[in-house]
Amino acid sequence: MFRHALSTAGCIGQEKVDAKVAVLKETLGWSQEEVNLAVSKAPRILVASEERLRRNAAFLLNEAGLPPQYIARRSVLLMYSLERRMVPRHLVLKALKERRLVEQDRCFFNVVAPTEEKFLEKFVAPYEESIPGLADAYESACAGKVPEGFQH
Repeated sequence: MFRHALSTAGCIGQEKVDAKVAVLKETLGWSQEEVNLAVSKAPRILVASEERLRRNAAFLLNEAGLPPQYIARRSVLLMYSLERRMVPRHLVLKALKERRLVEQDRCFFNVVAPTEEKFLEKFVAPYEESIPGLADAYESACAGKVPEGFQH
């Protein structure tokens, strides 16, 4: 991983690396140690746009309610598509939690990280009878249309 971080940093230049580090410290309140941990886990965060980092960090902190330390240990979350992956899956998780169909402390990363097929198999298909329209709501959310009753 460190090798990937170095090659990534080498491709974009020190000025841009410093700017990304500043964004991570500012938006997530991370220490240099937490930045180092995050980069070691997902070196490609250094090539993400500052806007993407800000938007994903804001969502993870404010909507998903994740602590900054959690995000540092699972920094690949900063790279996932907000609109096509994190928001739709968060809406499904929220609906499942509201109906007490999954544990309240369900790990957010374990919901967002699986492939589309695994996610549908584990979090949508088993609950289609309990929550009519869940699959359609998820599909709509993935297309950028947040269905009524599934706002985040």
